[in-house]
Amino acid sequence: MSFFRNLAGVLLTTAVIAPVGMATSILLARYLSTDDRGLYALALSFATLTTMFFQLGWPTASIFRLRGAGSDPAEVSGAAFLFFASTFGVVVVVAIALEPLLRDRLLGGLPAIGFFLVLATVPFRGFANAFGAIARGIDRFRYENWYAFALQVGSLGAVVGALVLHPGGLIELLAAMTGVYVLLVVGLIVAVVRQTGFRLRVRPREMQRSFRFGLKTYAMTLSARTQERADFFLLAWLLEDPSQVAYFAIAKGGIQLVKLLPNALGKVAYPQLAGLGVDEAAHFACGLARQGILFMVPAALVLLVLAPWLLPTVYGEPYAASIVPFLIMLPSVVLNGTERVLARFFTGTNQHKPNVITRAISLLVNVVLNLLWIPSYGIAGSAAALLVSSVFDAVILTGVFLWMTDCRLLDLLRLRGEDFEPYRRQLERISGRLRPTASRAPR
Repeated sequence: MSFFRNLAGVLLTTAVIAPVGMATSILLARYLSTDDRGLYALALSFATLTTMFFQLGWPTASIFRLRGAGSDPAEVSGAAFLFFASTFGVVVVVAIALEPLLRDRLLGGLPAIGFFLVLATVPFRGFANAFGAIARGIDRFRYENWYAFALQVGSLGAVVGALVLHPGGLIELLAAMTGVYVLLVVGLIVAVVRQTGFRLRVRPREMQRSFRFGLKTYAMTLSARTQERADFFLLAWLLEDPSQVAYFAIAKGGIQLVKLLPNALGKVAYPQLAGLGVDEAAHFACGLARQGILFMVPAALVLLVLAPWLLPTVYGEPYAASIVPFLIMLPSVVLNGTERVLARFFTGTNQHKPNVITRAISLLVNVVLNLLWIPSYGIAGSAAALLVSSVFDAVILTGVFLWMTDCRLLDLLRLRGEDFEPYRRQLERISGRLRPTASRAPR
């Protein structure tokens, strides 16, 4: 497994899809009313959280079974398919039964047809997470990269088709997005299964090990995803104004766009860390954490200068209300570069308690501060709550990592020449491939 080859591929994909995601976000802001933009953010948050809540850490466990335990890829694929098909069948039935309550209390009164369209994507989101993880586990990052690229392009196409070319609205958009998810996830499953094979033979011991490992990571992942999305629901509940959710969604969407870089670093790091011993993994994670700072500090400084002009210019004057929460949340992107790598270190070395405890407490801090600050400060209060919980995450995980390993604080913060060397070599390889081959001189 080539870490820097995979990292280069993920970063290249990120660089390509980021402008596409930005274009999609701009069109959503321009062609949906602020209320519908807020409802759209709530709908996507509901689908994301529902998927994470019921997948029980299975994608992470699949990577660990492939990389750390050497399980048969065909059986891992078969087990993932059986697990998600059965689990999400139950999820859909339960959600349909609770539909009126969910729509009124969590989704700001989203129309019933919109609720069912979003719900239809949930099983496919689960399959995408599972088979994307398996692709990483067998060192086929390009499959997940192509899926991420196709999903962004497909989402942009859905927005253009539903809102620009055809004067539709929120429901037409959700229908188009559902079609994109179904088509692309089926393609991802076929591509991965062609590499792994597919065997529906369930070994109780193998399933038990996957459940045991997956449940250890489940609490951490669920807490992190809930922390990322709970503020939308709390804003909708406490402010009862979908337009405020829309302004916050634009601010947070900009933050999430910048976080694509540390997310890519963590995504590529985990399979690598899962195949290393603890000491070697600690040294590797320490170097990656430094590189996370290298990526994020310049990005944050540029956005600090540009955001007050960029947000209202790009999204429209009403979204000037997004500037303050965006600037409040901006320091969290620097912390995320280090925090994401250290969290992957603990997961990859099968040490889950630091992640689970830190994320659970951080989620509690985030929710309590949202409840206290949203009524008084609105979306700025929610942004401040996210920043405080992000600081808590980074400080605690860093402290535990330093205590459990030989790495020192200066090792995490001070860049070294060796940090740039792999990228230099990779650039040399790329330039060497692009350089025309010199013709041989005649003998």
